[in-house]
Amino acid sequence: MNYIAYLAYGRREFAQEAIYSILSLYYAAGFEFHKDISIIIYTDQIDFFTRVFGENDRIIYQEFTETLRESWMEGGYVHRAKIKLLQDCMEKYPGNLLLVDTDTIFINDNLGELFSRINQSQFHLYASENTLEQRMRIHQDMVMDPNEQNAELSLLKYIKDNSFMTKSANEIKVPLSMEMWNSGVVGLNEPHLFLLDEVLEMIDTIYEKFHYRVLEQFALSFVYGQQYRICSTDCTVHHYWYSKITRYIILSFFKSVQEKGQFKDSPLCKDFNIAELFEFEQKHFSQDIENYKMEELYQIECVELDYEQIIPYAATILKYFWDMNYLKMFIPENSYFGEILKRILNENAI
Repeated sequence: MNYIAYLAYGRREFAQEAIYSILSLYYAAGFEFHKDISIIIYTDQIDFFTRVFGENDRIIYQEFTETLRESWMEGGYVHRAKIKLLQDCMEKYPGNLLLVDTDTIFINDNLGELFSRINQSQFHLYASENTLEQRMRIHQDMVMDPNEQNAELSLLKYIKDNSFMTKSANEIKVPLSMEMWNSGVVGLNEPHLFLLDEVLEMIDTIYEKFHYRVLEQFALSFVYGQQYRICSTDCTVHHYWYSKITRYIILSFFKSVQEKGQFKDSPLCKDFNIAELFEFEQKHFSQDIENYKMEELYQIECVELDYEQIIPYAATILKYFWDMNYLKMFIPENSYFGEILKRILNENAI
């Protein structure tokens, strides 16, 4: 059996993101035709999901309690929960598992091919984000968010000349040649499970000294990179970590899809309550994003978009928030999003 899992807890916006991702799973990835795939949602907002989607026998809800949250985030590192979810989910639902962050959308109907590769014990992460040596050079050459820069740069400077000793007396020496992968998507099956304890041990060891925000992808990249050739998933799933404004554009698109009746035959989406989601998003972005003209964002509703246009259109919004050339340095050109950035940079001469 094949499973796609989400972890959506805490703020309502994460549940909203998961909903948009699931809609894209139906719309772009042909989920209804893949009868061997089920969705698993670990959440503290089961009532919200069922209110939006109704009951569906292909969605499995796992209650994410406060007790479970504290246990999985032992030591204070939030994304440690992703590794614990992988272990818990594989124990309860053995098979091939694709764990996707909530801020994702499915962009292609190639789930069968992807799960076939996972079934062959290929380990998958979202996309490469350059080697540690390249990342160190970027940090040294550019002025960025001081908190984020200091956390990663301090860690990279440390591992250049030092190793870590775990509580089980294992020495961890990370080479700067290691390739860092984004963990917005993790694909694995049962043969991969034995390494997750090593990932947790590495996270717990390093987090005591360095409170690095994306430590889970650092540990996954190191531990699995030693045993496997890591494969990317960025041609199947798009991870829009770079700008959450993207989800308003995605919602606008699905509003149009619903109005055209393209969800009418879907048992999941026929009663989709989009009005409540729009009200939430408009309030959220108007309150939380400084110096952004919301009337410009509202005009997106009037734009006729095809699905494949969503990502490049959303990427143009980045000029309000990011230095595009900086972002391009962190994302290899041969990646899916790297190609989009390159095209936009050329078209707009940013």
